[in-house]
Amino acid sequence: MISSLSRPLGHTRPGGGSVIGERPHRGLLGRLSERAVNALLDSGGEAAYEPGQVLLRTGDDGTHVVLVLTGAVKVQADDELTPALLGVQSAGDLVGEMAVLDGGPRSATVVTCGHVTARLISRRQLQVLLQEHLELLVAVAVSTAERIR
Repeated sequence: MISSLSRPLGHTRPGGGSVIGERPHRGLLGRLSERAVNALLDSGGEAAYEPGQVLLRTGDDGTHVVLVLTGAVKVQADDELTPALLGVQSAGDLVGEMAVLDGGPRSATVVTCGHVTARLISRRQLQVLLQEHLELLVAVAVSTAERIR
């Protein structure tokens, strides 16, 4: 992690006025109302990462999820010789939700594919958000099912 940043998308400007139009119209964020997006973006903390940084590691505890704001990450299964690419997630996508939701260990490693900004949302914060925003619960379930499929 290299630094904290101001929220680059989906937030309310000082003095009012939403900049929701700047958010990605794909992935998890693309499925949500402005209200739910703002709730997500008001949670956790923002961080910036360099290319090749590991965000989540196979086997680790699921203490938080990562909401990718800019850039892309690769999701890979760890192998003794060569990691297998499972997918690529980009701005608007949430990663790490399976371990957070079921309390099990991380099932994959997530590595940045370039410069990435992300929002790190704790397990507890995500649980509260899912209880308060049914549409978020449904969107997370659908996004996760699509990736698994």
